[in-house]
Amino acid sequence: MTAVAEFSELWVTGDDPAAFEAEFQARMDAAYAAEPGLIAWLAHRDLKAADHLLIYRLFADAAVAARHGAEITTLMVPPPAARTVATSDGPVAIFVQCRVDDPAAFDTSMTSHVGRTLTNEPGCLAFGWHRRPGTPAVQLYELYASREALSEHRKSEHLALFRGESEHLMLEARIHYAALAIHTPLDRLLAWFGNAA
Repeated sequence: MTAVAEFSELWVTGDDPAAFEAEFQARMDAAYAAEPGLIAWLAHRDLKAADHLLIYRLFADAAVAARHGAEITTLMVPPPAARTVATSDGPVAIFVQCRVDDPAAFDTSMTSHVGRTLTNEPGCLAFGWHRRPGTPAVQLYELYASREALSEHRKSEHLALFRGESEHLMLEARIHYAALAIHTPLDRLLAWFGNAA
């Protein structure tokens, strides 16, 4: 199965952010209930700007994404074998947008890094990387069970190895750290990435 993703951003303005979040949650829930091909719709609050939401939607395939009007980016790594992860209160995500100089070399390094992360870090709930067709643009989405799990990832030897292999290949990179804020149930996302809730 080839999944596709959409990345977007929202800036929440107005006098009643709680009403906006309730309406947004209702729309997510309705879409999730009506469309089994919608794997996940997650909004994350930027840790540096509370009114900035980073959105990740993952679809089972391009046809499902098209029905939702999503801009398509292709998931580059298939989900790993099943493993069990217990989610905690407070998942956090990393969003990385970058352009790469040598896609083939970057793809090799990233494939290895994603595999090592999902194999060695039970606190990593999801790690998808996506490429926009016909461009050097790459987008990463990583979801960790907690800030502690993210901290363990940042200290890992395999992250240091990946950085050594790939930093010179990145022409530019934007990184956001964000707390999971508004979302559809995580069951389909966890199952896609080989986890059990």
